[in-house]
Amino acid sequence: MKKLYIYLYQRLLFYILVVFPSFAFVSIFIELIEILRKTKILDYKLISLYILFKIPEKIYYILPLSVVISLFLTINEMYKKREIDIILINGISLKNLSYRFILFSIFVFFVQLINLEAVMSPAQKNSMLIYSKLKSEDITEEKNLLVYNLWLSYDENKFIYFDFLDLDKKSGKNFIFIQLDKDFKPVYKIESSSFNIKENDKIEVENAKFIKINSIYDFQIENITKSTLFISLDIDKIKKLVITKKPVSLSELYKIATIAQRYGYEALYYWSQFYLKLATVISPIILTIFILPFLWRNNIREITVGMIFVLFYWYIITFFSSLSESGVIPHFAIFTVDFAYAIIGFYRLFRLEN
Repeated sequence: MKKLYIYLYQRLLFYILVVFPSFAFVSIFIELIEILRKTKILDYKLISLYILFKIPEKIYYILPLSVVISLFLTINEMYKKREIDIILINGISLKNLSYRFILFSIFVFFVQLINLEAVMSPAQKNSMLIYSKLKSEDITEEKNLLVYNLWLSYDENKFIYFDFLDLDKKSGKNFIFIQLDKDFKPVYKIESSSFNIKENDKIEVENAKFIKINSIYDFQIENITKSTLFISLDIDKIKKLVITKKPVSLSELYKIATIAQRYGYEALYYWSQFYLKLATVISPIILTIFILPFLWRNNIREITVGMIFVLFYWYIITFFSSLSESGVIPHFAIFTVDFAYAIIGFYRLFRLEN
């Protein structure tokens, strides 16, 4: 029995290694045509690096569907070679085989999670930079950019820090400006609970403390309700710095969403992306549970219906994600789709005759 399961896993893995590169190649080829059509710098080294850095993203999007297609090919082969008859005669039920396939999908889930958390995030940031170089485009038009816990050097002895900054609204929380002398001792400090960046890039602080420091024991504090500082911030330069750090992984999205909420800023986009990516990560398990009863029927009509519902799954969760980003439904509502598909799948699995 152990040899049988190893054999089935080998077949599944074989088909995944055939199906995934096929879809990935088509996707990358289409993207490559677009780059070659729009690029202003024909650098084959950059193009090769771009394709390389896009592979983790392709794995994230294509792997769940590759698992479903590989299950179809594996089970179809078992029926064509009449291996399924031998398996059933030896007392191994379709339910037992289904549990083994679900176990394989759990393995794919961990591959998805590791890829998203450890590989895809840095790879996507590198691909964005290369893409902007190839197209010679300004990447500062990105939206939904939030910055947190950032230190900036204003000049040789002046530094700026803020806890949180919404680059779209040009407002933030907990601003600090520090000026040092030639011995790197603080001589002047500004603290503000909230701040805004005006049209001329000047910083306007609210509820601020202006602290002149003569020594550790000698300093003067002036409290000001609102003031426009001599300090200016170039938003576009900060955007270029931040875009390469835009959250991709679940942990990054969760962190920035909770920080935005803490300071009373809208975090709908980040929460919707967090739950959408979480749903995509667990989708191999959900879709495996759902599709197996259709595949075991070995009926072209049943299989076609199952595959249509698999494709429909992606449209539904994307639609739910859009609704949650607009605040129409709760973010976790996206999992009602997973719950429904899993319930249908398990119900039909339990009704299998063998």
